[in-house]
Parts: sequence; structure tokens; C-alpha cells
Amino acid sequence: MRPSEKEDSEAPIDFSQNLNPFVSPINILLFIKDDLEALNTYPEPYGKKVRQASANFFNIPYDAVAAGVGSTQILFNIPQLISYERAIIPAPTFWEYQVLNERAGKEIHAVPLREENNFDIDFEELEQIVQAGDAVFLCNINNPTSRVVDHTALLEFIKKHPEIYFIVDETYLLFAESFDKESLTHHTGEYANLIVIISISKFFSIPGVRIGIMIASKELIKKYYDMVYIPFSLGSVSEKVIPRLFKELSYIKRSRKFITEERNRVVQKVENKLGSRVHMVSPHGNFILMKVQTGQTDKQIASMLLERDIIIRIGSEISLSESWLRFCIHTKKNNDYLLKILDEILINENEDGAIK
Repeated sequence: MRPSEKEDSEAPIDFSQNLNPFVSPINILLFIKDDLEALNTYPEPYGKKVRQASANFFNIPYDAVAAGVGSTQILFNIPQLISYERAIIPAPTFWEYQVLNERAGKEIHAVPLREENNFDIDFEELEQIVQAGDAVFLCNINNPTSRVVDHTALLEFIKKHPEIYFIVDETYLLFAESFDKESLTHHTGEYANLIVIISISKFFSIPGVRIGIMIASKELIKKYYDMVYIPFSLGSVSEKVIPRLFKELSYIKRSRKFITEERNRVVQKVENKLGSRVHMVSPHGNFILMKVQTGQTDKQIASMLLERDIIIRIGSEISLSESWLRFCIHTKKNNDYLLKILDEILINENEDGAIK
């Protein structure tokens, strides 16, 4: 198995998308190419094959899992599935939580995640905010901060507040070697107020095949299919590819191992190479958030990077100040190239403009 060969093309290297740096298994890609007859057939009306494959992979009952056209579709259906008055959103976080609740006309209460607290959730503060009738939207591992929520503390909080819904997006936790330990997927049967949502497309690096999974109580899953799900919406290609991907255990294991090891290597190189010019938030995910401390703005840096064929996310795009940058873990060659260019363009200057 090889990482994507994007570094050898003329196209910019995209560090803005938090995808697996490994392309999907070659046999899956060949299958899609060779089995074009799937395009000539209708998919199953309720995606049973995808649901069963997901249930087997996550080791949960079939009737506790639902599939959707990407996690986005499922998230935007949440206001139709559960009754709540106010959305509690720790921020900065994934943009969709804000937008889906705005569209649904929900009151939104943003809970700031503070830099001095390493952008971690303060459950004592959250305790003072939540009330019956709320729905709490959590991204774990959080995007863009790359911080993981302590699953034990979160479960205790969920247990303590049965009158509040908790929507936990574990899309980036799926990249972690600790997924089985940290995931709440096995607790949805215990807590009717817990909903876990996972994008499958990102981990398997197939963003064009839109597949998301929702794991929740059997009652809520039934309601999803009775009231929200659009029959035949998954598509024939998705229902053929996803069950095969879940069987690629070697790909899954190697991808997670690579992410862990490469993230640790990149963290060490950032500390050694960029030093005090940046402040890096200790990452748990497949992406890194850091604050530039040279006085240069995120847009200035992004512009200089783009001149070197590098694309990143900047603070003004992810609800942070113009000092912040976020980039995903890519291949080793590309990661080293990014750090080399950052080392060249991050320049400390005195007030009079002289380089320190």
C-alpha cells in the first residue's frame, strides 16, 4: 500500500482537507472501475447492505445504525429527528453544527473553547449552561483544534443529563488507533439521549462517495427511516463499495498506525524547526492547529504557501483569529515540504521592520 502520489503532480498539495493520506485500497478502486454495471441498477431502497456492513464493523445491532448520504445529510436531519429548543455548540468547531441549527430556526448558544485551556471542554462551565430541552453538538476529535474529549467524563455528563440530547461527531476519532477505546458507539443502547455520527468517506479517502453513519437508540433509528430517510438515496456504487471497504482491515490498521506515527514525527519537527515562531495545540487528530507568533497574518502566510503550491486552512476560515493555521497530516514527503517552506517564510520582525 502506498500513499497518494499527489506530491509528484503539478497540482497544489492540499493540506486543507482532512482526508486519509492513503488512497483507497487498489482492489476497491479497480472494482469501481470494472463494475460499471452498478450504474445501471437501482440501489436498495433502504440501504440494508450498508447498514449491515456498518453494524458488523462497529459491532452494534443492525437496528441501531442508519446510513445517509454523507454525515452532512444526517446532521442536517437532526432537527427533524429530535425535539429541542436550543443548540449548545462549543466553539471553534465544525461549521455545519451552526448552519444546520440556523436553518432549523434553533436558538444557538456558543460555548467558547479557550486557548489558555488548550481548547478543551470545561465540563464545570458546561454544567452551568445546559438546561432541559437543549441539544449539545460535540465534535470528537474536534475540528479545528485536534483535541479529543475525555470519553469517561463525557459519558458521565451524558448520564447526568437524560433530558438533554448529545450529538457526538466521531468522524476524526475514526482515524485514531484508540477508536475502540474512546468511541461512544457502544453506549448508544444505554443512553437514549446519545447520537453518534461518523463520516465514512473521509477515513477511506473517497469524498466523492457520500456515506455517513448514525448510531443511536433503536427507537430513533426507526424514526429516521420512517420520517426522514429518502428511499434509494444512497446509490448503487456506495452500497457496493462500503461493505468491501469495511473488510479492508489491513488498510484500516496501517492507516491508523501511519497517522499516529507521522503526527508524532511532525509535532517533533515543528517544535525543533519552527520553535517559538509558532504555538502548536497538542494534537490528537489527523490535523494540526497552530498559532503564528511572528506578527504575520494567516492570509499573508497562506498566500506565500500558495505560491509554493501548498493549500492550508487559515484562522479566518475556521472561526479563529488571523494568527491561526490548520493543516492535515499528509504523506511524509509532503509534510516535510510544508515544514521546510514554513521555516523559510515565518519571519520575526521588530517594530521597525528589521528581522530579529
